[in-house]
Amino acid sequence: MTYPFDLAIMTRSIMTVACECLESTTLGSPKDCYVSHGPPADLCCDYLAVWVETIRPSHGFGDAQYQTGGKFVDRCCSLGRVADIAIQWGRPCFPTLVDNARNPMPPAADISAASEALLEDARLLSCCLQAAQCEDALLGVESCLEVAWGDMLPHGPDGGCAGWTYHIAIELETCGCG
Repeated sequence: MTYPFDLAIMTRSIMTVACECLESTTLGSPKDCYVSHGPPADLCCDYLAVWVETIRPSHGFGDAQYQTGGKFVDRCCSLGRVADIAIQWGRPCFPTLVDNARNPMPPAADISAASEALLEDARLLSCCLQAAQCEDALLGVESCLEVAWGDMLPHGPDGGCAGWTYHIAIELETCGCG
């Protein structure tokens, strides 16, 4: 069984794996990689941040649940929990409007090149994190925890910075584990 205090170990491990994954991309590993208590305040720098968005009751993990009175009830654990984790990274130098009244837009080739590098980041990070989970190397704790891979959403470009936020859910407690 994994306890909530293991969240620090798990988020640190996810952050480390994610930054190592991005080393092999065109843009390389972000300059700053850290565990955060929430979304980063400054989205316009070369960073990767990992944080817990919510800790909620587990509905939908495992086969040991049934519905009664409109609520999910777990037959063998009274309080299964899921941590919703966000992995967000931002890259600087995305082409933005230029101070030129005749041609305010950056060249299309520059926009395409920056966008393609961000798409490379997204694809590689998704595959790399999932591979680390398959090798039991993602969470930094020996476990049989379930991981659900969520949406990956682009953000920006805003002020010359753009990136992605990747959502994953991790089952914290389970009946059949340990």
